[in-house]
Amino acid sequence: MKRSIGFIGALAAAVALAACNNGNNNNPIPPGGGTNCGSPPYNMEVLYPKPNSGKVAPNVGGVVVAFNKAIPANNQYDLWVNQSNGNAQFTSNASGGPVYGPGSGFTTIAYSKIPIPHAKATFPNPQYYVTLFSNPIGPAQAVNLYWNDAGLACTPNVIVSSFTTK
Repeated sequence: MKRSIGFIGALAAAVALAACNNGNNNNPIPPGGGTNCGSPPYNMEVLYPKPNSGKVAPNVGGVVVAFNKAIPANNQYDLWVNQSNGNAQFTSNASGGPVYGPGSGFTTIAYSKIPIPHAKATFPNPQYYVTLFSNPIGPAQAVNLYWNDAGLACTPNVIVSSFTTK
């Protein structure tokens, strides 16, 4: 009987630990009401850091994206940044540039200001935007960038890009 109780206790502990693991390398689940945010509303491509790139500088300041058209002035779009060390954050807009909506994480940027190396948009007439990290990423991190619409109070669930810092 003692063995049965011990086994049941160990099984219960394993189930409890599995329930705590969100399947995301123990990174925190992003906030939201549980409804998935889905994909960006327009065609969007991450240009910098280049998707799936390795050896990105750990002090990388933010992300540059291209949309196939201008994002609306009343949006609340940003990115949920999930690191392999468990740190997570939302991106924010760059100071000094036009802000697209309350809480928007994107500011326009000129193509000539995009750090090199970067990817190129695959669609004609892209609109370029930058969104900044609130906290430094740090060295030796695998980073996933999730699309988020703060106006929907949803849970970011679509990875739009990934990279690794050196």
